[in-house]
Amino acid sequence: MRVLIVSATDGRYGADRAAYRLYRALSAQPSVDAGMLVQQRWGDDPSVLAPSSLVGRAIGVARPHLDRAMLPLYRDRGEALFSPALWPATTARQIRSFAPEIVNLHWVAGGMLPFESLAALGAPIVWTFHDAWAFTGGCHYPGVCRGYRERCGSCPQLGSTSPIDLSRLGILRRERAYRGLDWCAVTPSRWLASIAASSPLLRGVSIETIPNSLDLDRFRPIARRRAREWLGLPAERPLLLFGAVNATGDPRKGYRYLAGALELLERERLDASPVVVVFGGARKPPGRWHGFETHHLGRLADETTLALAYAAADCLVVPSVEDNLPNTILESLACGTPIIAFDAGGIPEMIEDGRTGHLVSGGDVAGLAQALQQVIAGGLAGDAVRQRCRTFAESEYAPTRQAQRYLSLFKERTQRDAARGGR
Repeated sequence: MRVLIVSATDGRYGADRAAYRLYRALSAQPSVDAGMLVQQRWGDDPSVLAPSSLVGRAIGVARPHLDRAMLPLYRDRGEALFSPALWPATTARQIRSFAPEIVNLHWVAGGMLPFESLAALGAPIVWTFHDAWAFTGGCHYPGVCRGYRERCGSCPQLGSTSPIDLSRLGILRRERAYRGLDWCAVTPSRWLASIAASSPLLRGVSIETIPNSLDLDRFRPIARRRAREWLGLPAERPLLLFGAVNATGDPRKGYRYLAGALELLERERLDASPVVVVFGGARKPPGRWHGFETHHLGRLADETTLALAYAAADCLVVPSVEDNLPNTILESLACGTPIIAFDAGGIPEMIEDGRTGHLVSGGDVAGLAQALQQVIAGGLAGDAVRQRCRTFAESEYAPTRQAQRYLSLFKERTQRDAARGGR
């Protein structure tokens, strides 16, 4: 089967990394001829299809900026990502040139694929949602807003009070593009599937849930003392790991809740003084953050160093208030490191409370501080906890399991397309 994975990049952000991991998993299947098309190549895999000319690469870099060109008109907009997808692109022609039997779309915002191009892809479409963008007017996570159920308009993320705004235009464009289109959707979490099913845009669209996967050989348990030595981290003290792309700038990632929890912990008489380890932002010399010694590892571009960071920590802290199926949790579990997180979005599907981590009610700063205090005191320590984390990752997030589930869906869609007479 000839399959084309389409994603904005091959690894810059979490959704792109998930798409690339699926590409590698499918490529390992003997019955699959897989390709991956991106508008910007981020990694060093030469098999990924990306613009090769100087002009093509420049356009790929420029598209995400052009996609945001209209947003300054909304002076009261918030910090959350909003992607209008207004401009034309040649992506449909590139997809057709690969002659795929099935097209698997992933994160195609950032100007990569306008909705008007969907009917021209030349093959059945399976669209993997990594957020809500495919069925909102342009936001990626709606928060408490349910405007997407009512055709958007007066968008709170745009700071708009007009019923006719970019979000309403986005919904209308999606309505036209999806009309008469035979396609199906995949969500990595049951939570996102339930949100998608509530959208009038997706009425009649089949929605499957298939979790993401990761390389279980690369993300694996490593002796904690050795991992700390390699990273230059304190050998004996409790380490609390926190990180994400734009972790301190994206309100959805919950930075302020972690800061509040650390401030509460600072007032306690702790038996052991923890060290906070942060990755995903700028690399800085060791300092203090909300009263605690802090090490900033910066952006960890290679997965080997990232695995060392997980293995070195006593726990990964994920204070996100809205998320799908965070790669950081998959990776941490595979390395045998438990999680402290809010019970938000798809996160409860990933953690066995009290066995592979602790779940705290969303936004409960005091509860988060209490869970961290338990870890600092030695809770969730020991080989049994680490083995449970690893076993769960092996059973739920193995690449072969993911590839087989996708292949079963791809075969079903191609057979359905053939029965309808193709395109």
